[in-house]
Amino acid sequence: MQSTYSSIPTWKYFLRRYGLLAGFGLFVLALILFFYSRDADITVAVLSASVRHSTPLILGALCGLMNERAGVINIGIEGQMLMAAFMGYMVNVWTGNLYIAILGGVLTGAVMGLFHAFMSVTLKLDQIIGGTVINILALGLTG
Repeated sequence: MQSTYSSIPTWKYFLRRYGLLAGFGLFVLALILFFYSRDADITVAVLSASVRHSTPLILGALCGLMNERAGVINIGIEGQMLMAAFMGYMVNVWTGNLYIAILGGVLTGAVMGLFHAFMSVTLKLDQIIGGTVINILALGLTG
């Protein structure tokens, strides 16, 4: 009987699969640190700006990953994030309480997700069309 698992050890498989990507990331990090090593303030500013600007992209990518694993095609992620950010800001302006603003943003994102589910399941609308509707709706309401 033949085993369904590969005979390659797990660490070698991981190294073969992700080694090139990790090496490229370390190379880019080394270049950034080399070119900005003369002034520590600039290095800290560049690295903190990189983390600050990449956080929404990473969160959106994780959202898309979870949707794809669940079998849902959701291209309305940008619209959901836009509406949640807009409503979080507006709740903060109205109440002045940051915790209520975060809760308002989270609830708005959940409502937009429920709206996508309503369009896809109840109305039998194509998921890509539903995601486009959410993006256009969010752009229209926040723009």
